[in-house]
Amino acid sequence: MPELRPPDVPTGWEIGPPSFVGVGAAGAGTTWWHGLIEAHPDVVRAPGVPESLHYFDEFWNGGFDEADADRYRGFFPRPPGRLTGEWSATYSADFWTPRLLQRAAPHARLLMLVRDPVERFRAGLVRRADADGLEWTPRAAANAAFQRGLYADQVLRIRAAFPAEQLLILQYERCRSSPREELARTFEFLGLD
Repeated sequence: MPELRPPDVPTGWEIGPPSFVGVGAAGAGTTWWHGLIEAHPDVVRAPGVPESLHYFDEFWNGGFDEADADRYRGFFPRPPGRLTGEWSATYSADFWTPRLLQRAAPHARLLMLVRDPVERFRAGLVRRADADGLEWTPRAAANAAFQRGLYADQVLRIRAAFPAEQLLILQYERCRSSPREELARTFEFLGLD
């Protein structure tokens, strides 16, 4: 797989840490919710930058330095006054990511979308069985899907790296039943009209 490179910066745009980062949870509607956020006229994603960077995946065994943090920031050019971000649903489940994210984007607003753990398990089990073209045993797929639904541990890791006021936890079922209210709550948290 080719290495993902930060985009060229359009004239007049600035680079900085992401304004927001969605950190979880896989199988909880994150692609849908991120799309709603990006539909806001004050939110932008630079051309060629994927919705989910999974930038911190490779640093599971350490080796993250200031150059790596600067490279991460390079993925977030934006016109002055606009917000930008990403949503990599595995960031909350990967134990090493919150502290690395804090080093790279200490002021980012974090969004975590959770779902009924049983329903999320079912969705995650199907996704994990097909993920990355790897051949998973049924047991390994079930264990990975189960681990992704342990939200309390994930929140504790995030809260150890970021203050509580920088984290908004949303519930998928509530977002489905009251999308206007929950999206308004999300926009308010991000500082958007």
